[in-house]
Amino acid sequence: MALAGQGIALGQISLQCFVNGCKPFPTSWALPLGFDVKGRTLFLGSSAGMLWYLIMKPIVARDQVQSPLDKRSAMSDARMARVNRLLLKALIDELPHLGFNRINYKERAQNGLNVWDLHRLQTGVMQAWPRHIVQDGVDAFWNQHEPSFHCIMLGHNLEIGPPFDRPWLMC
Repeated sequence: MALAGQGIALGQISLQCFVNGCKPFPTSWALPLGFDVKGRTLFLGSSAGMLWYLIMKPIVARDQVQSPLDKRSAMSDARMARVNRLLLKALIDELPHLGFNRINYKERAQNGLNVWDLHRLQTGVMQAWPRHIVQDGVDAFWNQHEPSFHCIMLGHNLEIGPPFDRPWLMC
């Protein structure tokens, strides 16, 4: 699991996952992901020419991973809704000073997060992931993938930070 967002100076990160989570991932040969992103991305938000994504990285052998049927890079609407529920839970539990709740979350998301808030959000999501997402007996997708957070420079299609498979902060 990889986190993004600590180590560079950023302004406010505008959360857009609740209204525009299906924004296409900027695929390119310059991004050494090692797997197809189709059906595996959730657009989190943007800040100063950077796009932030949650990408579901396969954790089992490639021949055992069930490829999502989506033609777009974004997760299905049902999967996106499930991840967004967890993101909202993390915002409420980990960042109470931001005032998110189940009614005002779309309006609050417009206020943005600073880099420390983003880090705490990601940490909260990663800690809650096994309890709230993986324990799904219906959709094998969750047992075959793990979340990773990625920051892409707009216009360059370049990852910012160390390689994707390192379990520490990126960006």
